[in-house]
Amino acid sequence: MKDKSTKNIRLRWLTILPRFIMVVSFFVLIIFGILLTNIFALNKPPIPLQDAILSILIGLVLTALVVSLYFLLNSVIQPLKALREDIDSVKFDTNPLINSDEATGTSITNIENSLRFDDIYSRMERQAEVSQDETSQLAFSIARLLHKLRHAYEDQEIKIHDRMEAINKRAMQFHNTSEITREINASKGSDDLEGLLSRVAELITTKFGYYFTGIFLIDPKQRSVVLHAGSGEAGKTMKKRFYSVRIGESSLVGYAAMTGFSRIVNDVMSDFLHQKEPSLPLTQSEAVFPLLVKGSVLGVLDIQSVEKNTFDSDQLAVLQVLSDLLAFAIENRVQETALAQASAEVKTLYQRYIEQSWSVKKSGNANTGFEYNRLEIHPIDKSIEPGLIAQLQKGVAVILPDENGIDKVGLSVQGRETLLAPILMYNKLVGVVGLEGSADSSGEGGKQSWTPEDIQMVQSLTNQIALAMDNARLLEESQTQAAQLRLLQEVTSAASAHTDLGELLDHVTQTLRADLDIQYCGAVLFDQSQQFGHVAAGSSIDPNSAHNRFCDYQWPLRDTPAIEQLIRNGKSILINDPVHNMTTAPLHFMFQQVNTSQLVLIPLVLRSQVIGMLDVHFSGYQRDINDDNLRLFDQISLQIASAIEVAQSFQEATLKAERERKISEVVRHIRETLDIQTILRSAAEDIQKTFDLPEVTVRLIATEQNKEKNKFEG
Repeated sequence: MKDKSTKNIRLRWLTILPRFIMVVSFFVLIIFGILLTNIFALNKPPIPLQDAILSILIGLVLTALVVSLYFLLNSVIQPLKALREDIDSVKFDTNPLINSDEATGTSITNIENSLRFDDIYSRMERQAEVSQDETSQLAFSIARLLHKLRHAYEDQEIKIHDRMEAINKRAMQFHNTSEITREINASKGSDDLEGLLSRVAELITTKFGYYFTGIFLIDPKQRSVVLHAGSGEAGKTMKKRFYSVRIGESSLVGYAAMTGFSRIVNDVMSDFLHQKEPSLPLTQSEAVFPLLVKGSVLGVLDIQSVEKNTFDSDQLAVLQVLSDLLAFAIENRVQETALAQASAEVKTLYQRYIEQSWSVKKSGNANTGFEYNRLEIHPIDKSIEPGLIAQLQKGVAVILPDENGIDKVGLSVQGRETLLAPILMYNKLVGVVGLEGSADSSGEGGKQSWTPEDIQMVQSLTNQIALAMDNARLLEESQTQAAQLRLLQEVTSAASAHTDLGELLDHVTQTLRADLDIQYCGAVLFDQSQQFGHVAAGSSIDPNSAHNRFCDYQWPLRDTPAIEQLIRNGKSILINDPVHNMTTAPLHFMFQQVNTSQLVLIPLVLRSQVIGMLDVHFSGYQRDINDDNLRLFDQISLQIASAIEVAQSFQEATLKAERERKISEVVRHIRETLDIQTILRSAAEDIQKTFDLPEVTVRLIATEQNKEKNKFEG
């Protein structure tokens, strides 16, 4: 503001300077005339004419000088004044982007200034042509310089405006990209893959102003890319039609899916790969981006626009980033889904395993329920009603308010509230804790109400009980598995330690009987027709056992359903109460005499054929034999069958070697003589001794050729 006031003061001084000089010169002339008059008055004598004329001439000269100086200063100052006024009349727009026209993007003030500068420049040019003086030429030069500066300023302003537009456009693209990225990241685990793809397709279309956005995923079974999400009504229509494109098909999407490269078409009419889609009739340009993760194509991102030349380098860079983010989001979602499915399957299998394990525990002879009555702990065998079990399976404690409810769980004290808390393992009900309320202070046995704090404490207690029970179960199963492995190892060692079949079966039956702590274990081998089986070995806990009476017994195979099933399936069979079981009807008399309460038949399978079996007899109480035990027996049978094959092969090789040795011995004796009679006698004698035969006959047979030869010689 101070600089502007100073400039105005200077401009006013330049304006009044010629007038000031004119006034000063006029006063100087008056003073000069007064001085001359006084000089002439003081001298008294008449003034010479020459002096008077000289004085007048001096005054005129001074006046002419003053006037000339006035016009000279005026000619210098007036052009500069006019130029200064014109320059000051121009208003510079310091914020052209705010005052710019929205349609053209050009400042209205700048247009007015440009016109005013052109007018000043034209006027100064005409004035310079007319006056041809140095001052006008100087003013014109200054105006021309200002004109050039103005054009340079306008060009720079246009460049700045274009750059600002580009910056704003890129900032908007980054903003849209970040918004879509937030949507992709925020949706992790919140919904399914289809929902994520649909939202991303709609966001890309709305935020960037495209005509259509489609997201295709590869179907490896059909070797095609299937549309999983599309924007707008066209996308919904195409998705209802299960729109898909074959990989490698003559289309932009098929090309990207096959090659893994992007393809940009700014004019679809000039590209032979573009396929016209009836649902998208206004498409003028199209861009496809493969969704790549570690070099593998997961799908294709398809973007279409209604304008030609839509996709510039900036847009392509942004879309490439979006396609990469979308590919990683799809891969993560697929892996999360697969992991969730695998986790659910593992959880389901483990729940079944837990349920099966505890079912085996419940089906055994051990007590599964106990009660404490303030005096002692004793077992209980009453079960809980199914209705209560259904409530407890939900994981919520149940309060039984009356004595009828108490009787439902087998508790003895009546007239008090009973709290039932479930024992859960992996969301499976494995047990129940029942607590009876204590008597009131009067000792009259009144009911006690269970508070939420009491229920929470009991539930915490049941969680600890469940953990302890699971640890005990795992320890017991580990010990059982270790014992089974030890048994399998011992049987395998016993089987592989012998090459004689009889010794092998004797050792195996003794090992099984001792390790399983059973009454009797025998080995039965089947004949070639599988009609009968003979006892090849047996081991009994009592040397005088009744089992010894059946050592030469022939087991009927075809008439016994249990053995027929064994031969047909090749799997171990558990038979409870074989004395009265109809599947062992032909053998009831034997099992009754040996007092067998449980029987396990273990097949000996060699090259998919059952060659025999092991019969394991249990007496007294019934054992808890489950599927795991039967699978262990199957493993044992495989090891024994392999050892039997080795023993049989060894025996066959030994017999063959012995036979060949004896034949070699007979041949050696025969070759020691050349007399035919001696050879025949020696052959008959050696064969009879070597092979221990009751009678051997060796004779020569007269052939027709020998008869003709003897007749000719005779």
